[in-house]
Amino acid sequence: MTIESTVPAAKTVRYPGEELPAPPPFAIDIPEDFVATAAPRLLALVQPKVKADKFQPSLTVTADLIPASIEPAAVLNPMLDEAVKRPEGELVTPATEQGSHQAAGSVRFAVSDVSGPVSLGQSLSIHLAPDALSNGMRYAFSVSATWDANNSHDVGATLRAIQDSFRFNA
Repeated sequence: MTIESTVPAAKTVRYPGEELPAPPPFAIDIPEDFVATAAPRLLALVQPKVKADKFQPSLTVTADLIPASIEPAAVLNPMLDEAVKRPEGELVTPATEQGSHQAAGSVRFAVSDVSGPVSLGQSLSIHLAPDALSNGMRYAFSVSATWDANNSHDVGATLRAIQDSFRFNA
């Protein structure tokens, strides 16, 4: 059976392209004992090469389109609020603007896995792409580092350093 399209082809729209722009390229610096991969719904997933016993620490990078007029803290605050609603949720560092295109904050909360509760530390940062798109939107990158707050101080510090290295390519 053949299904014919009833939509007249006025033009072809391609991704990435002018009408459908891709997120801008970015870079992060990772140590030798970490690995970066692509993952579903993520632009990047960074983890230690050696798997952890209880909770696998990681850093993720995602991108979403937002109205160009929104400030980075306005994107970050709802994310922090949601994390604090979790069991044992605590705001460690409120959203702090770091220049006109960046904000960062951190939280602690608990999750349960098969071996019992795990106290997690999470550091979140938002990076707004420097250029707005022609449709009045802008890409907002979320860089999130999560680690076992009780057992992974060094890993948490390393993930935060990777997070701090995020930058847009020129």
